[in-house]
Order: sequence, then C-alpha cells, then structure tokens
Amino acid sequence: MKAFLNNEVLKQKESFRIIHFGDSHIQGDRITGEIRTQLREIQPIVSSGIIFPYSLCGSVGPRGTQNKVTGSFTYASQLKNPTGKPIGLMGYELSLKKNASLSLQFTENFTGVKSKTISLWVQSDSDTTHLAMDSTFSLVQRLKINDNVYWYTFESLMVPSVISFKALVPLSFWGMEFELKNGIIYQQSGVVGAQFTHLIQHQTSVIAQLKSLKPDLLFFSYGTNEAYSSQDSNAYEQQVVAFLSALRTSLPSTGIVVFNAPDTRSNGRTPKNQTPINHALQRSASRVEVSFFDLHASMGGWGSLYDWNKKGRVLNDLLHFNQAGASLLGKLMAQGMFDACALDERINQKLKESIIKELCIQPKPEINSLDSLPPPEPNNVKPKPTPPKPKTRVYIVKSGDSLYKIAAKTGRTVQQLKTMNRIGSNNIIRPGQKIYY
Repeated sequence: MKAFLNNEVLKQKESFRIIHFGDSHIQGDRITGEIRTQLREIQPIVSSGIIFPYSLCGSVGPRGTQNKVTGSFTYASQLKNPTGKPIGLMGYELSLKKNASLSLQFTENFTGVKSKTISLWVQSDSDTTHLAMDSTFSLVQRLKINDNVYWYTFESLMVPSVISFKALVPLSFWGMEFELKNGIIYQQSGVVGAQFTHLIQHQTSVIAQLKSLKPDLLFFSYGTNEAYSSQDSNAYEQQVVAFLSALRTSLPSTGIVVFNAPDTRSNGRTPKNQTPINHALQRSASRVEVSFFDLHASMGGWGSLYDWNKKGRVLNDLLHFNQAGASLLGKLMAQGMFDACALDERINQKLKESIIKELCIQPKPEINSLDSLPPPEPNNVKPKPTPPKPKTRVYIVKSGDSLYKIAAKTGRTVQQLKTMNRIGSNNIIRPGQKIYY
C-alpha cells in the first residue's frame, strides 16, 4: 500500500477516498468509526462519504440522522431484491413513488463533516429531471453514470442541517454525500447479513459507480456470514478472484485490501466453514496480487472469541462486538494499514502501544501472509485457560541499535521482540522508539 497512502500523497491530493465494504460488522460503523478516529491522527478532516438512511429499510442508522419519507416507498438490499433492480455500492436502495418526499435531518450526534455542497445518487428509468430541492439549493451538475444511474450535485447558501427533496418521477435513492474539498473521505458500505458474493452479484452497477468516484483505496471485510453457511470455498474463491480482477482492470490506480473474518461463535455455534473461507480470501488476494490482512489471527486466532468475551468485548450473541471490542478491531485494522504505509512512525507507534495494552500482546499477522489457520475445533469444547499476562519492561532505542543488539541486552529473541512490538518484516526501528520486552 506504500504506493497509495503516505505523507507525500496526502500533501499532494486535495482529498483521499477510502471505501470499506462488508457485512454487519461494517454497517454498524463501530469498527469503521474507530478507523475514522485513527485516520484523524494523520489528517484532522475525515468525512464519512456517502451515507444511506438504513432506518427506513428495517435496519439501524446512520448515527446522528433522523430519516423520514412522506408518501409511498419500498426498499431493497443486496440480500433482498424482489424486483431485480440494480443496487449501488451502499448495498441498499429506497424506491420512492412519484411525489414522495425524503428528508434526512442531521443531529448533534452526526460525526461526519458537513459542507454546503451535497451529492445525491438516484436510479430511474426516466431521463427527465428526477427530483426537486428547496430554494436554498442550486443545481451544480447532473451526470448520467450507467444503467440509468444519475449523480446530482447541489450547492446550498449555508451548511444545511436538513436534506430533503421531492421525487418528480419514480426513482431509487442510492445515498447522499457532503462533498469534501480536502482531507480523507472514509466511507463504510456494509450490509447486514451480507456475503462477498452478494456484492459481486451487483458488480456492474457497483464498478460503474466506483469508476465515477475514483477511490484511492478499497477495503473488503467479509467471511463471517459465509463461515456459518455451506458455501463451497472453491467456487467462492473463483468468484472473488474474478471480481477483484475486474476491479484491478477498471481501477488500475486504486489500492485493494482484503480482510478475513474475525473469530465468532454465533449463539454458541462453531463456524465450521470459517477456515476454508478465510483461506479462500487469502488465496484470492494472493492470486490477484492485492493486499491481505489476517484479522482473524490479529485478534488471537481460533478460539480467541472466548478470551474477548471474558474481557467484555463481545455482545451476548457471540457474533457482534460491543463498543470496546469493535474499537479494538478497528485499531487492529488501522494499524495493519498504517504499518504497510509510509506514514509518520510516531503515529504508528502510538497506535501499537495502545493495541499492546488492550490485547495483552498478541502475534501480529503479516500483510499477504499465507500462514495456515488452525483446524476447526469440535463442538462443546471448553475454552483453554488464559495464560498469565507476561511482565513487560521498556527499552528506549538508541542511535546505532538494532533488534539483534536489543535482543542480546534484554534476553529476548529477535522474533519475541518483533511479536511483542508488532514490528514488520523490515525490522525497522528508530532512535527514541519504545521497545517492550
């Protein structure tokens, strides 16, 4: 990822767009909210990108909005799409009948960045003007993208707290965005219950929208729902490889990172398909030569969910993570990204120290690592007792030090130092850096 995200790139570009696809772990925005917090360490302005009124589709969110439709409407998602309409990268669509109105009110709990310029994405069979805003907005542009998908841009006299419009013809609403002139745009595009293949089924409309947005980085976090299914991992791998290859062709300058599924035990069930699915995701990333981050190993590997549950990081369903657990997963994802990018080492080291304290020093997965995962455990296996926390001390790196010299001084091996301090394969350390041993 060094070619895509570093300090110089951030200085040269007015804005840097990251889009994170995934399932309920991502739609909930707890994990991604933490990643957004960590990104603010390198760039104070971090926008939430395109947002969608999930609460109108039988789901929850987004945070800090109150959403309302006046008139007739229906909705669909990548999982439930009875009409077979194309669905965009947000994974949901809201179908408004003629003369129906949609309103999104932003409260003080909204954590994104608002601006005077907004974008609206709609899909319609009609090529006429699709919607009417109130008089405080003026139309800047209307672009036709693909499959009767339109990208509207409006400008307001002041930063609005309410976005509302009336459908002049039947249309499908795909989301809205406060336009950002500079900073980082980090957008979550999660769908509750989604598998990677649900996104792939809509790749024509998704890729067309992505080509218009020109993202700098794409993240894919799937595997949890597949882990509890009978999905054929070989067929799954072929579909993922074909999709990632299509992305590489359509977006040659965009970086791609694939994350595998965290360890879960949904309502006490063992995810018997998790190991083959996680292996399929690893192999897919390797075959297409995109980055891979082993989130499963990062949280502690097979069975680590029990330890996380003891530490109060997991919800009662043993499938989703509470704020503490989601925050730690977000830090692990962010640290994997920062570690592979040429960013300020002080920022990376600060995040590493925070993770070490919370995680009790777990091994760090390597980007693009193809290490095999442990075999599945049988049902009703009692968790192994948690080993005592290792006592750690701190060594401050001096000029001329190397990991080998520090290992000799501290009585640790080089590999132990690398594991405890989450140091990558390059073995780079810097004067003044804290080394735990």
